[in-house]
Amino acid sequence: MKEITGVVIKKTEKGSSVLTIDGVPIAKVFEHLNGKTISLEIFVHKQGKKELLQSYSGFAEVFYYEGTQQFYSGTKYVNDFFIEEDDLLEVIESSLNEAVTVVLREIE
Repeated sequence: MKEITGVVIKKTEKGSSVLTIDGVPIAKVFEHLNGKTISLEIFVHKQGKKELLQSYSGFAEVFYYEGTQQFYSGTKYVNDFFIEEDDLLEVIESSLNEAVTVVLREIE
């Protein structure tokens, strides 16, 4: 089980963006689960309580790249996080500037 808790922030640098929780890119945290079957729950913290936002189960596609390019100034980010057809980064982004907890389990 992997769990990450913090405030969701979108870091943007010259048109390239990455979704983070307390400064840590979400796709980078879960990148090792690419190609595995997982279950995931997203909780939003409201008034001191954790409320379930969404839960998912299925095949994970996770990709993260951070670097520079020859003709591009600044850091370039490419990141995706899908479970089946669902874009998890899009779902988590709906809680921008809010505290969330993402709980992820690998299914055998």
